[in-house]
Amino acid sequence: MDIDKIVQEVTKELGSGVKTSFNPVSNPIVINDSSAYSVDIISKLEHSLLNADAKREFILEECAKARKYGFASVCVSPYYVADVAKALQGSSVKVGTAVGFPQAAMSSSAKIQDIKDCMYAGAHEIDVAVNILAVKSGDFREVRRELAEVVSMTRGKVLVKAVYDQGAYN
Repeated sequence: MDIDKIVQEVTKELGSGVKTSFNPVSNPIVINDSSAYSVDIISKLEHSLLNADAKREFILEECAKARKYGFASVCVSPYYVADVAKALQGSSVKVGTAVGFPQAAMSSSAKIQDIKDCMYAGAHEIDVAVNILAVKSGDFREVRRELAEVVSMTRGKVLVKAVYDQGAYN
């Protein structure tokens, strides 16, 4: 399903029972409920483009759509961060990336270097995958140490979230 259809489906689903307005060019999806609250939905959404087979051309086309609709961010693999930062320059759409995603089965030093590279390339938000090998081994001291190092290094520079692939923990 392409992003245009997703926007239409989100509008349809979230709008059932409440009044919605949608004009992707002049204003984003806005939901007005009977409580007189307005919620701008699209500007809260992250457009995740983390498929391993995503080509640069596709990523850049989706960046144009993210600008058009006013998404909060576009999340790409570290490889594309510089391209996305350039494509979104001058817009309110943030550049996000996922380091170590999905399983973070990499050394802490490799993860730290990847984060530094992404920050330098223009990332505003970094999802850092929790080290699944440390978790499965019960080495929570290492998990905390690594996350503390990441937070210390990025504090005040980028938004960082610790993430994990739920399916990998079964």
